[in-house]
Amino acid sequence: MKRKILKSGICAIFFFVGFVWLHTFIRMNSYGSSNGVFGYIVPALCTMIGTIFSYWCIIGSFDDSVEERFDIDSQKCMVASGMLCLILLTALILELSCDSFSVYGDKEIRLWIFEIPKKYLFDVEAIIFFPLSVEVIFKAMRKEEFSRRSTVFACLQIFSLSVAEYLVFYAMANIWLVDLAVLNIVTLSVAIHKYVWNSNLVRKGNIVGFILLYVLIWITGLHLLGRGSKDIASYMYRGDWDEYTEYVSVLVRNASFFGTSGKLTGMESVREWLYNQSNFIQQLLYYGGWSSVIGLLAFMTGFLVTAFKMLGKRHFQIHRHQVIYMTAFGMFVSRTVMGSLYAFALVPYPVALPFAGTTGIITDSIAFALLLICMWECYQIDKIESCRLADAAEFLEENIEYTVLKKGGGGDCDEEGDMDTVIVQGKEKQVCCTAVWFECFPEEYAVFKPQGINNEVFILKNEEKDVWKPVNDEGIMQAVFCEYVESLIPDCVEVGYETEDSEY
Repeated sequence: MKRKILKSGICAIFFFVGFVWLHTFIRMNSYGSSNGVFGYIVPALCTMIGTIFSYWCIIGSFDDSVEERFDIDSQKCMVASGMLCLILLTALILELSCDSFSVYGDKEIRLWIFEIPKKYLFDVEAIIFFPLSVEVIFKAMRKEEFSRRSTVFACLQIFSLSVAEYLVFYAMANIWLVDLAVLNIVTLSVAIHKYVWNSNLVRKGNIVGFILLYVLIWITGLHLLGRGSKDIASYMYRGDWDEYTEYVSVLVRNASFFGTSGKLTGMESVREWLYNQSNFIQQLLYYGGWSSVIGLLAFMTGFLVTAFKMLGKRHFQIHRHQVIYMTAFGMFVSRTVMGSLYAFALVPYPVALPFAGTTGIITDSIAFALLLICMWECYQIDKIESCRLADAAEFLEENIEYTVLKKGGGGDCDEEGDMDTVIVQGKEKQVCCTAVWFECFPEEYAVFKPQGINNEVFILKNEEKDVWKPVNDEGIMQAVFCEYVESLIPDCVEVGYETEDSEY
């Protein structure tokens, strides 16, 4: 399993490089200006590294200990939502009274001398902050065993967060809010599946009703944006859809199977229209023909399959922040499927393909970094799950007594819970191990992991100083082994708990 995860990671890096190369090719061939060969790979890599670093420093450290320290519950989450509403109200008052301040009315957040384009904040909000907020809300609700008060508070908080997003991104094109609605619904569905669906404390009908109500609220909000639109195309595309469809039809009809079509190169209007189009499919249809488009579709399908494997679905219930990772994956699915349909003018859904567009290569690099983090955490979980209890005789000769010496000398090796590098020595053989010490039953035991051996450990009991013997009691050995495994559980695993009605 660990090898499969690492193989998926290597394949994912290959797909990432392929997407960035394709983006660079399109920019250098179809745009009036480009940033050169390394002008896109460098920002993408910097974005990935920055995302991984920021995530592990901020969000990754938000574990059970933090939640326990602050005693997060539904009431505190409700207070946070109230503070958010107060901030938004204050922002509205400032925007109405000050020309140099804007949060709602423009495509940029303007704070006097500072301006932040909302398009750079969109994906961060949709795939990180909203999923993280929903995750905290649902965990607080689960902690209180889905009481009526916690459930009502959770519903109000989720609706208030969605309304806040709607108001902030209201000035963007309609398609931005449609995309936001899709991602929010995916986030909420994943969170419900993880935290609520398997609980006996909540009726399935109430869960389905809540999801339908949430979808209906989003549809109502999007309908308000569509006043004045004649049809779905004018609502979504906000341009001449008939003209777009006509040019795509010309591309499809006149493209060759291999290479550039002579008919298309002779059409000046098509070249001018395609000049600043960032859609990979349309560009490859012009330059490489249908064979390159088929290859691209297979490439994107392979990327989605690999990304799905990186999620480690078997760890879904115990993997912390899985809601964030699933939302990032959902974004790639949406952009691949809807972007492909849009490329052929089948739906008026002007969303960029993965790693396409001016901002897409940056925002998609953020989502890809999240999938890499998810893959690494799944690898850490699999390391614990694959840990196997073996007999000391598998690494040393059969002996009733062994000597344990701290490598390098000096200091005793008897601190409970500490991890030391030691040498376990028999009569003729010796093995270098990582040792963890436990005091229980009330004797001293140690779990030894031989270096260079894949996740196999053995347990010895301390009889006297530096003299250790195999454990004959199977029950004690299993208890020590379980305590050892528990001590190695990474922070990315959610600590479970039990209630009278269900187990988590």
